[in-house]
Amino acid sequence: MAEDLAFDLEKAGAQTAIWSCIEVEAENFSHCLQYLKQDVHCVFISQNAVRFALENEACFEQLKKMQSFYAIGQATAKLLQEALGKEVIYPDYASSEALLDLENLQNTKNKKFVIFRGGEGRELIKETLEERGALLNYIECYSRKRPSVESTALITQQFQSSETYDWIIFTSFQALQNAWSALDDPSVLLKSKITVTNDRMLAWAQDKGFQSILRLNNMSNHGILERLAKGCDND
Repeated sequence: MAEDLAFDLEKAGAQTAIWSCIEVEAENFSHCLQYLKQDVHCVFISQNAVRFALENEACFEQLKKMQSFYAIGQATAKLLQEALGKEVIYPDYASSEALLDLENLQNTKNKKFVIFRGGEGRELIKETLEERGALLNYIECYSRKRPSVESTALITQQFQSSETYDWIIFTSFQALQNAWSALDDPSVLLKSKITVTNDRMLAWAQDKGFQSILRLNNMSNHGILERLAKGCDND
């Protein structure tokens, strides 16, 4: 996904570098496929959740039989739609809060949901839907880990060589936190404009001292490029 975005940026005339701030690994979730019944609503948190769910053949076959799908954002929804050929409901703004504001999710009493996600994600969607009376299970199909020593060394080397970047595109809170903690002097990141994806990430970045911050609404490559062209919210 990062490679595709870098390619699109380079086509638009930008020079790019890719940092691995999060390493993602598939998890064995075959024991959770019992949750996938035809009356269950499926919620996909990320493109990785879609990718790993579809790579599991038994899961893919079961998803093809199901009818109700939700996604956090447009890019995740598009990936799922292309694979299954079915409608996927998603909010205009890619966040858990925006998903929970959807009209379809206001009355969920006794409705069954499965959330496809990475391990140790936010509990907001689960807790809110359960408060509204839903019955819910997780399928944690991947795990997120800190970058390897080699990746961390690459990030450090690029900044120690006085390399400067106009933009650093972060598409998750954990990626931003991992990049910050990887550097002996993370204040060098403050020289660049950055992207954030939600209120928590924005507040954290402001607290660290970032001055030029752009909030992404559409996480597709086209959406990111279009948003970058409009400039920072606080420039």
